[in-house]
Amino acid sequence: MKKLVYCPYCFTRLPKNKGRLTPIEPSHEPAPEPKPIDLGNSSRQIERPNEHKDGPAPSIAPVTHPRTQKRVDGPHLKQEDCEREILELLSELTEPNTAREIIQKLQSRLKERFSKADLEPTEGTTGRSNLPRWQATARFAMYQGLKKKGLIAAASKNQWAITPKGRELVSTWS
Repeated sequence: MKKLVYCPYCFTRLPKNKGRLTPIEPSHEPAPEPKPIDLGNSSRQIERPNEHKDGPAPSIAPVTHPRTQKRVDGPHLKQEDCEREILELLSELTEPNTAREIIQKLQSRLKERFSKADLEPTEGTTGRSNLPRWQATARFAMYQGLKKKGLIAAASKNQWAITPKGRELVSTWS
């Protein structure tokens, strides 16, 4: 991995000459101790120098990233609910099913339980379809919950089946 070298005074990137640093004389004095920049309610702080070679350091506004998904108010299906329903569904089936088939069967089982929030489309990436929230949650529960816990496994490409560990968990619920 290539390591970048920066000036200890102003954090400017230093030039390299065929793998070796080109000796340069700093044209400025070292900056006094940096002051931490508070990022609002975050527990992190960034340290910046007080002085820059061209004058005071520019003021830097904290960068905030919008949440990819807004919080859902009111009743809605949660990941744990979807995981349980998917496991019960797969325990009743004898052969592996594709993710699409599992979602369709799940929809027919849960259609009476969907709230308004479950049926709202998610804010997907531009150019992609916006899935209903319950579908996105169910897919997340399959791939990030059940698969990682070893409760379901791919029998072949996109063919999902319940594992013995998953069957054992379902039997404890009954």
